[in-house]
Amino acid sequence: KNPNLLIEFQHYLELWKAEDLRKLHTLRRELLSRLETARGNHSEIAKLEKKLTEIVLKIDELDFSIDAFWAEIMQLCDTQEAGEGKETFQHKVLKETCVIEPAVAKDAD
Repeated sequence: KNPNLLIEFQHYLELWKAEDLRKLHTLRRELLSRLETARGNHSEIAKLEKKLTEIVLKIDELDFSIDAFWAEIMQLCDTQEAGEGKETFQHKVLKETCVIEPAVAKDAD
């Protein structure tokens, strides 16, 4: 029920992503630079383009918000609880953070 905990979590999540993103963006710039100098060398260009595609995919994987992170967690938990007749994790979190009233959570199922 403490919104400061969520803010703190978001801060640490951003710090965790920042280092990896910095490295990936540096590598991406290096590959783009090498592509410019590899003119005419088709095998080298193909290798660099493949590596560049892989780097861009990794960057995309890390490009998520705190909302997207929680949506993924809630979806995983809801999937696990689906057949068990339990109140879903999402509704528990929403109730605990006072986003919805408990009666609304029960009606939402």
